[in-house]
Amino acid sequence: MSAYSGQGVGSGYATDYSRDPVESVVRFMHSTQIVRSAVLLGGFIFAVMNRKLWFGVDLIATSLFAAAWFLFPQMLLDFQVSRTTLDGVDLQMARMYGAVLLGNAVLQFILTKFTKDPETVHPCLLFHRVITNVVLLIAMIDVQLFSKAWSHEHVTFGMLGAFLWALGSLVHLVRGGYPGGHLQRTGRPINKFLLFDFVLATAIGFTLYGFPRWFLRNFTLIRTLDGVHEHLTRAVGASLFGTGIFAFQAVGFQDDRDKEAHFIQRMVINGALFVSLLYSQFFYYKEWHMVNTWGVQFALILWFIHSYLGYTAEGYQLRYVPRTATGSSRITTSTRETIKDRSLYNRSPGGSILRDREYAGDYDHRDE
Repeated sequence: MSAYSGQGVGSGYATDYSRDPVESVVRFMHSTQIVRSAVLLGGFIFAVMNRKLWFGVDLIATSLFAAAWFLFPQMLLDFQVSRTTLDGVDLQMARMYGAVLLGNAVLQFILTKFTKDPETVHPCLLFHRVITNVVLLIAMIDVQLFSKAWSHEHVTFGMLGAFLWALGSLVHLVRGGYPGGHLQRTGRPINKFLLFDFVLATAIGFTLYGFPRWFLRNFTLIRTLDGVHEHLTRAVGASLFGTGIFAFQAVGFQDDRDKEAHFIQRMVINGALFVSLLYSQFFYYKEWHMVNTWGVQFALILWFIHSYLGYTAEGYQLRYVPRTATGSSRITTSTRETIKDRSLYNRSPGGSILRDREYAGDYDHRDE
């Protein structure tokens, strides 16, 4: 006798579609989800073929998502969160995530359009993308496994997008190779600012990512915290951690303009974060601790000033050396050369001012 006898048409028993894998997928993903996932997959297949095309699509996608998270966070949270209502903590943390994405978009634009050393800078951009999205994916997997706060649409849209973003960046990183930058002296002023920014960003990012409840308990007035609050805090932490990794990589860039791009990114991020926190003080004051939030805003101002000082810092060190017996105003070695302006030479009787250089005769745009 057939295993299916007594079932099917005319048997008096309804077919059990719950065990049909195709039907399960259809129930899991309604038409809107299918369209969103198809757009992500189609964009990935279209862009992954060429690095230049990938950077262009990456820039457009980052800019659009940054604007959406910063200006219309509810639009992206409504269909991914299981809760029927969103509070001020959800919306504010989403805006903070959008602020970091906005800075990433600015960095992407500058370094893909104006860099003179794409062989070094572009792999660092890709590496930064891979690290950020892998760390974010770990948080997404954790919240899906141990919390019911996020719906399955978070899997088919958020997790899928982060996975494809990381995968595409990794593909182009492996294709092009990773040169690892150039040897630099950490004593150069601009490099000191980059390294300090690296320490700040990674420390703050690690704190938000590893201890989201500590942050939320001290800076918000919400008594009941769930997976939405924690995951959005981790997303901000992962993004800040990625910017810190890029700051460390930027120390190895040969052209100071590429290093300055990171400080532009940081000023955009901190400025957008400050504006979002100021907005929360007026509209979410019942859910955010006002005094502690002021402390965060003050810290952002200091960090903004630090970034501006790094942006304007000299890319070399000034060093006095004894004047030669012949009185020559130009001494050139494999690692340094004197300033060509004799007015500076005349201001330092008994010595001349030298610039430390990584490469003999390398280009410094500050001489223009």
